[in-house]
Amino acid sequence: MAISAMVGCDGGGDSPPSTAELQADWNARCESFATECPDPPRDPEKCKAEWPCLEAAMRPDMLVKTVACTIARTCEGSDDACSSVEVQGITPSAKAAAFKQACLDRKTECSGLGDDYCYVAQAMKDELIVGFEGCLTLECADIEACFDTKLAEGAPSCADSD
Repeated sequence: MAISAMVGCDGGGDSPPSTAELQADWNARCESFATECPDPPRDPEKCKAEWPCLEAAMRPDMLVKTVACTIARTCEGSDDACSSVEVQGITPSAKAAAFKQACLDRKTECSGLGDDYCYVAQAMKDELIVGFEGCLTLECADIEACFDTKLAEGAPSCADSD
């Protein structure tokens, strides 16, 4: 796997893997998870179908880290850490950090508002975050639907992703 050369490296002259290499590594891990981790059953095709959304929405540096983390993950391990900028040692952009804080502030006003987008946006491309910012001005009940809509507009491959 191409990503294996990146795991544990600190930029010793190696260039990051190409998107095609990352996708090949992702697909290979989807297949291996299906056979190595039968409980609960995992559909490798559903896993592979997540790739276009990841590629469209994630910052390139975070995408490399997410794929490396996913490859290293055990059957029992959660994948939450793989998409956490803090765990992966990625510094959020200024826009992402500001959005996270504004989103969490809005969450305190909106009891039913989840915080998933507040945190996940830190791993996303800034152009997607720009779309999310306006959602925070809406009525509490409309914010999450707006986030979903803006994600689908900015990264259409994410529209049907779970």
